[in-house]
Amino acid sequence: MLMEMKIDGSSGDVRLEGCMAEIFYECFQLWKLKQKKYGPQNIAHIGQIGILQRALSDKGARIENMLLNGVQEDAEGSLADCWLDWTVYGAMGLCVLRGWWPGTQPRRLTLRQVLYVVKTYIGGTLWARKMNNLWR
Repeated sequence: MLMEMKIDGSSGDVRLEGCMAEIFYECFQLWKLKQKKYGPQNIAHIGQIGILQRALSDKGARIENMLLNGVQEDAEGSLADCWLDWTVYGAMGLCVLRGWWPGTQPRRLTLRQVLYVVKTYIGGTLWARKMNNLWR
């Protein structure tokens, strides 16, 4: 199946549409490499909550650390790779939500589940600690 992205300026910025299409293509190529490496059960086991936790804790912490330290690349890859990974996690989360991911059923998260994950992540970040100091 071939899907076409029409870059026609309907967003108001044809150049930016081209940039976004290129990034989505890069995400798809990255996903294929990692999917071959890990297989579908990796995501089926953790579901939406696990995807959210992994994206926030693993990729979020890595992006935050690289940004705060002015690092563009390290032994594990580049800042651009991290942003691509985060985008791919979002797409995988949508596949699980819609029941498209092998071994999953369509299921919406409750607000309580999402808030728990976000609260857990934010409570452990450097940013949150810095913000907490402002309120003392």
